[in-house]
Parts: sequence; structure tokens; C-alpha cells
Amino acid sequence: MADATLHIVTTQAELLGRLQGGYLGRACVRVTAAPDGVALPRYVAQSRPDVVIVGGKLAPARERELADAVRATAPGGLLLRAVPFGATAPRDAAAFDHVVADDELEDALAALLPASLAGPARLGARVPVRLPALLCSPLGATVPATTVDLSADGAGLRAERPVPRGTVLTVVFHRPDGRRVGVCGEVVWVVPAAQGARIGLRFVDEGEASLRALRDLAFWEIAGEGAAATMRLYGNLDGTQDLSGLAAAALDVRRVDLDGVVAVTTAGLAAWLRFLRALPPGVVLRLSHVPAPLAAALRRAADLDGRCRLVSCYVAWACLACELEVSELVLPDGAAARPRCPACDGRMRPVHASGEMKAVRPTASA
Repeated sequence: MADATLHIVTTQAELLGRLQGGYLGRACVRVTAAPDGVALPRYVAQSRPDVVIVGGKLAPARERELADAVRATAPGGLLLRAVPFGATAPRDAAAFDHVVADDELEDALAALLPASLAGPARLGARVPVRLPALLCSPLGATVPATTVDLSADGAGLRAERPVPRGTVLTVVFHRPDGRRVGVCGEVVWVVPAAQGARIGLRFVDEGEASLRALRDLAFWEIAGEGAAATMRLYGNLDGTQDLSGLAAAALDVRRVDLDGVVAVTTAGLAAWLRFLRALPPGVVLRLSHVPAPLAAALRRAADLDGRCRLVSCYVAWACLACELEVSELVLPDGAAARPRCPACDGRMRPVHASGEMKAVRPTASA
């Protein structure tokens, strides 16, 4: 395919069919399969793909052996391990860049790959989300769905059953805290899945006000009630959000969980610091699962006047020799022992200068 901008190689015919029949297969992307795992390194050496996806069952020793062989032939590509939905992660997960459920493979690729590689069919960059929705047809039928990615032009959803392509729907996005936003959208593609279907939706004649409200809805929600109520944040902290929408709710809740934030940019750090500095005197927000770059920025900021308290945060460690990064969830109550690299057993270095805290639970982000 001469105009392909991205080449994906997988080891499973099932994964091949899923990717070729999904969004990536219709964009300027070429998806092929190696004959089997044994032939994968040779196939990769010949085709030089951008992404290699290893599927199926492998013995633990074979995981590392195959990963090392693929990296030796395509050191600059993205190496993924696809496992059945709900299965235990492989013992040697650090051998791969990411481990994803095979049923969520396309969602993971949409989040990991640059928007420029996704071809012309996708008009805007998508942000991964988990937002409940109801697909309401003009005939009154309602199909429950979950939004998996969102942009200014449309959304990708997992629906409980297929909806015909070309159907114009009223889509009601909602949160358990009662907030909801309704928009009009057209179904532009449908891919059957193991349970229900994947659906691509293009917004129809939606104004900036409704799209701004939808972004706000996707960004945060209030979970729990009373003293246990917590504000949870999702998606990218990139400076594009209107943080004034969550200010009033944060004053009532005083607890913010950032575990759903998947990426933080410099603009997002600056916007969050401005948000904290604008809080009324005496208001203290308890922040948990704070991403590593934001936690480092909060410790460096000397003018917050105690407006926030880090209940828990992530610290990023890197092995320069293996080009491997690992994150640990830590409590702010002491110095952390520098962890060892899971690949070479060498001591790792903190990615951020202030990453000196006690580790309580490791989570790999390699």
C-alpha cells in the first residue's frame, strides 16, 4: 500500500482481522501478520514495521526472548503485548513497551500513536476517556454505550449492540453525579466486537458551548457522597480545559483523585498551578494519585501557601542503559530507596529532581 504512513505487524490472525476491520484499517495504515511467533523477528527485519504486536500464549522465558529478538531487528518501533481481556499481565511485562487487552487494542493504539499517523479519516486528535453514554435513535430506541475517546469532531464508543451506519442519533453523555450533556451525531463506522460493537460518531452542527460542556463532563466527576465524596479527573491535563468549572465543586469536596489523568503537559502544569493559587485562603485540597511531573512541580512551587496536600503521588524512575521507565505510587513521608531496573538490575534514577519519597506500590509504565 504505497500511501501507508504506518505499518503494524501482529502475530495473530484474530488481531489482524480486528485491526483491518476497525478504524486503523480504513485509515492510511497497513496491517499485516507474521506467519507465527517463531518467524516474527525475521518478518520484522524484512518489513521494518512501526508497531509490532505480540499476541497469543507464550512461556515466560519465551516472552523476553521474543521481545529481545524483535528489538534487535526494529529498535525504533513500538512493541506491544496483547493479552485476552481480564487475563493476568505477563510475568516479564517490562520486556514490552505496553501490555494491553486485545479487546482494547485499537483504543490503546489511538492513544499511543501520534495523531499524524492515523490518516486523514480522523479529523481531530482523540483523548482517551471512560464516559457513559446513551445512544437515542429518532424511533425511540436507546442503546447504552461507553465513550472510549473524544475530540472536537466526534467520539469513539463501545455500544451494547450495533447501530446502523449513517444513523443520526441524539447522544446523551452522563456521569453518576447527575451531570449530562446531549449532542447530535452521525454513525460513520461500525465494527462488531466480542460484546456489542465499536462505533465511530461524528458530531453534527454542534456549537462551541456544547462541546466545551462535553469536554468538562469528560474531564471530571464527583464520586461518592458526604465525607467520602471525591472529585476524579480523567484524560490529559494539557491546559485546554476550563478549570473554572470544577472550582466550585472542589471547594465542596476538598478531595481530588488524579489517577485517571493519562498525560500532563507544560501548559497543563501551569494551568493547574494557577488553579491552586486562585483558591480562597484557608482552602486545602487533598490530592491523591498525582502524576509524577505535577507532583514535582507542586513541590517546587513556593507560593501555594499550603493550598494542597499530597496524599499520594507517582514518582518516575528511569534506567538510562535500558531506556526503561518505571512509575511508583508513593506516600510523602520519607526518602525512597532507589529501585533496581527490572531488565538489567541496575539502580534507576529519578526522572524528576524531587522524586525522593517512600515507595508503597510499584506500577510499571514501560
